[in-house]
Amino acid sequence: MTGLPQRLVDELAEIGLADVDHDEPGEGLRQLEVLLATNAGSLPIDKVVAVRVAGDGELVEQFRKTGQLTDTVLGVALVDLRADDRVTAVSEEFWELLVAPPPERVSVGLVFGWRTTGWEAVWLGYRAESESTASVLSEFLGIEAEKVSPIAAPKYRLELDERVRRMLKVSVRSRPAVMLVGPPGTGKTHLLTELVAAISKNPSAHGLTRLRKPMLVTPDESWTVRELVGGDTVDDQGRLRFSPGHVLEAIHRDRWLILDEANRADLDRIFAGLFTWLSGQTVEVGRASAEPGASKIMLGWAETPHSQVIGASRLRRGGAGGGPISYLAGTDWRLLGTYNAVDAQRVFRFGQALGRRFDHIPVPIPEVEAFTRALQTRLDELGPALDASEKATLASILSAIYRSHTEVRSEAMGPAALLSIPFYVAAGRRDDSAVPLTQLVAEAYLSSMGTWLAVLGDDLDRLGEDLSRTEVLGGEWGWVSSRLRELQ
Repeated sequence: MTGLPQRLVDELAEIGLADVDHDEPGEGLRQLEVLLATNAGSLPIDKVVAVRVAGDGELVEQFRKTGQLTDTVLGVALVDLRADDRVTAVSEEFWELLVAPPPERVSVGLVFGWRTTGWEAVWLGYRAESESTASVLSEFLGIEAEKVSPIAAPKYRLELDERVRRMLKVSVRSRPAVMLVGPPGTGKTHLLTELVAAISKNPSAHGLTRLRKPMLVTPDESWTVRELVGGDTVDDQGRLRFSPGHVLEAIHRDRWLILDEANRADLDRIFAGLFTWLSGQTVEVGRASAEPGASKIMLGWAETPHSQVIGASRLRRGGAGGGPISYLAGTDWRLLGTYNAVDAQRVFRFGQALGRRFDHIPVPIPEVEAFTRALQTRLDELGPALDASEKATLASILSAIYRSHTEVRSEAMGPAALLSIPFYVAAGRRDDSAVPLTQLVAEAYLSSMGTWLAVLGDDLDRLGEDLSRTEVLGGEWGWVSSRLRELQ
């Protein structure tokens, strides 16, 4: 027995759990509930529920089968670690129960794992309001406790056409792959975060049964099929073995995959079998190893909401002499992405074949009125750093700059960078209250927008005519334009 304080090892031995068959925990499991209830701040026994979990995606279902999952304080999962280390997968499944709204949720989650050396407490997570209970258990079990938080909505709600939100919501509800397309700074990633936070609070309102925290990755031009899907790699013994890429890893962990700035990689070249798979078919994406008769790696779709992997343990052994290893995305699984339509001129575009596999949601540059509303929420936060007159001046300057930006069509840019300027100005005033407001605006504008300005070409002169007006940047525009050469 390892990983537990000796006093707990002795108590587990007394109730027979240390030697019990993992497949038949029986009465030992009930006694474990009593032991933990007694040593977790004297919890009522009906607030502690322990289950055995044998495969991916089972945790929530196993708890529901007990009929006791009604604001359970402590949920315990027993998993077999002898063939497969499932701690990460089960702890991520616990996240779903820990952040769920009442009544079906737990406040503290504990994973007990079985190895040949005995039982180990391997993960402890808790909701914020149950920190005291988790602290007692942490000391009793001799492991660190992890605070688990729900997916937080962004601080600010995007100001945009509500039809864009509806298109995104309906597309995610009805299609497995959705891409947000628009210029930089329009809030594409922000919009996805808004949606994910809303779904996590109420999946059924979005036509889904569950949601775990998505995996967010940013592709780059060095990516190949191996990074995205998977491919051969050399293990520590010099043998070729299949290594799952981001898509397969996300399916294995039953987490959505978000490709942020997806066109940084040449997805047309590296999507490989995903073209066919996103059309609803099953495809072969590799072999478990280079050995004769090694298992095929198959990518397909499950008929259940949760994703699953059939034969995952064989992948570690090279898959020799076994059937296929199947990665099956559940009906609730999604592949989402953001696509920078401006940088597509310099990076990669989606071909028509790939484009047809995604719903494309356009995220336009907001109207000036929407920008002004969003700007006001930032100004309201500044407090006494600026007085009312200065805030009004700042709002007028930034709205004028944004209006001029919307007329630059060669290199469209969203409002995100301009919306950060009030915080720079407020910080600058705290350092030196005598610095003129326009100087601080010019500095923030250069630092946040300078690289964009430096590539405008002829549009820069037209923009300069607007921004050099006295009521905008005045003479500070000359200072800004004189510093652009270093940013090219």
